[in-house]
Amino acid sequence: MAHEHVHDHAAHHHGDGMSGAHHMMSGPLATGALVVAASPAGRGFLGRLLTHPLVMFGLGAAAGYFAYRYRKEIVDAAMRASEAGRDFVLTRKETLEDLMEEAKERAEGPQAG
Repeated sequence: MAHEHVHDHAAHHHGDGMSGAHHMMSGPLATGALVVAASPAGRGFLGRLLTHPLVMFGLGAAAGYFAYRYRKEIVDAAMRASEAGRDFVLTRKETLEDLMEEAKERAEGPQAG
């Protein structure tokens, strides 16, 4: 009997887009790396290690892999952020127009009375 994996994207994503990448990077290895980076002895070693060309290449390859793997989620998140920004600007513009109209009415009010 063959064992098949069925991938259901709705079951794997919890609405934040990159939950898998976040979960993978929040493990004990990341915690250990932060502890080492915070220590004075670890700063020099970690600085040399992170600037090594092979490590830089590996980090770039990993970043490229995750960017490609989650490209649809990244684009969706960028589009949502763009739409939210546009909505925010339009709301502020309407609010400013309302305030300006109220100010004009107040300025004209005593003259009419």
